[in-house]
Amino acid sequence: MKAILWTRRPQANLMAQVMDRPYIQHLVEQLIKGGVTRIEFCLPTQRGSVAAHLGDGTRWGVEIVHHADATPLATDANETVLLGEASCLPQLPALGGSTWPTLFFHDEDRISRWTGWATMPAAAVTEFLAAEDDWRTACRTVCLQAQKVFLDAPSLSALTPKHVILANRIALEGAFAGLHFEGEERTPGVWVARAVKLPASVHISAPCYIGEESWIGEDSRLGPHAVIGRQCVVEPGTVVCRSVVGEGTYLGKDLEVADSLVSRNILHNVRLDAQIEIEERHVAGALLEGGVSLKWVALITAVALAGAATLIARAL
Repeated sequence: MKAILWTRRPQANLMAQVMDRPYIQHLVEQLIKGGVTRIEFCLPTQRGSVAAHLGDGTRWGVEIVHHADATPLATDANETVLLGEASCLPQLPALGGSTWPTLFFHDEDRISRWTGWATMPAAAVTEFLAAEDDWRTACRTVCLQAQKVFLDAPSLSALTPKHVILANRIALEGAFAGLHFEGEERTPGVWVARAVKLPASVHISAPCYIGEESWIGEDSRLGPHAVIGRQCVVEPGTVVCRSVVGEGTYLGKDLEVADSLVSRNILHNVRLDAQIEIEERHVAGALLEGGVSLKWVALITAVALAGAATLIARAL
C-alpha cells in the first residue's frame, strides 16, 4: 500500500523529539510495520528538514518521496491509498488488503473528530487535500461512501509543544502499541540508552528516558515523565520533571525544569504557554552543530564540581 502524508498546520513541529528520535521517524516506522511500501510527503512547510532526516527511505527498504508542494504526483486512480495528517499519528487497526474506503475518527469523551487519516481510492485524494478538515464536503464532492472507524487508543501528535510532551508521556507509559526506541529498562519504567554517564547519586523517578551519550551530573533529579535526548548534558543539582530535553541540549547547574519542552536555548513552558530564548550560555544552550562541544562539557563539569561556576560562564 502507498501512503500520502500531508498537513496544513504550520505550527506543527514534525521533527520534535519523541523519546530517542524525531516524531516523523516514529510515524514512518509505524507505517512500515503496517505494510506500507511507498510514502509520499506533501508538506508545504518543513519539507527540507523532513527530507534531510528521512532521505529516500533506503535504510528502511521502502520508497519515500518528498513533493515540493501540497499535491501528490499522478497515480493509478483505482489504487487504494492511505491518506494521513502528518501531525497526528493514530494507532490504526490492521489495514490488511481491504479496499473499502474508511475514515478513522478519534473517539474521546463522547466527542468524535476525524483524525485526518483514511483509506480511499487515489482519485479522491486531491479533493480531500483541498477540503482541509471538512471531510463531509470532500465525501460529497467525490461521491465517496466510506465506513467510519472510531479509535479510542491514544495518538501521538506534534501539533504544539503541549502535544509533544503528551506524546512523550504516552510513549513512556507504553500506551502506544509497537513503538520502538533504543535503551535498556534498568528498573521498571526507567530506560537508559548506551554510553550514558549516570552517577549513583542521581535520583530517577519512573517513568524516565535518558538518550545515548548523555551526561547526567551528580545529585540531579530526573522524572517522573522526563525525557532526555541523545548527547545532552544535565549539570549537578538540576531537576527535570514532566519535560522533554531535546537532542544536544546543555542544562546548567541547580536548575528546575518542569512542564517544559527545551531545545538548545529555547524553553517552552506548556503550563504557562510561554516561550523564552535563554541568552545565558551557562544556563542552557546547544552542544551540537557549532554549539558547546563535548570536550568543553567535560571541562565545564569538572570545574563546576570544583565550585568555580563563574569561570564556566566566562569560558562560554
